[in-house]
Amino acid sequence: MAASLLCFTLLTVRALRNRKEVSGSEWFLIAEGGLAILSACVTAAGRLQSGVGQAHAARYQTVALLYWSSFFALALVSIWRWRPSVLKSAQLVLLAILLLSIDGFPGVWRMRVAEADSLRAACTAVMSEHYTKEQASKLFPAPEQLGQAINFLRERWGAAHKRKRE
Repeated sequence: MAASLLCFTLLTVRALRNRKEVSGSEWFLIAEGGLAILSACVTAAGRLQSGVGQAHAARYQTVALLYWSSFFALALVSIWRWRPSVLKSAQLVLLAILLLSIDGFPGVWRMRVAEADSLRAACTAVMSEHYTKEQASKLFPAPEQLGQAINFLRERWGAAHKRKRE
């Protein structure tokens, strides 16, 4: 990840230095990648108080996908500009990387589903008031502070359930 950020920065600096040679689609890719990086930084700063575990939440994968797609597209465009004859080889290498990653997908999927099931079970236990400290710590790094959040959610969910019934 750090290497990709360095490469992305270098590609952006190169684009800024050679503005006349940069196409509109390249500017779009730079803007999209920059937005993804900025969004990830702002989200990380906001979630810092919730612990490192928040960084692994699946809901943040969309931003990462935007970054990686813009990064690899920008890299392919840069390779094509630098040496057009190498583009086909670079595309094949990228395709091979993607195909090789397919093998690991089922394991990652199973891990994510197990984690989501564990979090759902902990959330259900916490919301029903019959929970252990271990279950609460899965949801929040400081379980003793969960009381206020639980009361808030119960009020919100109670109001939502009332509206559905009416």
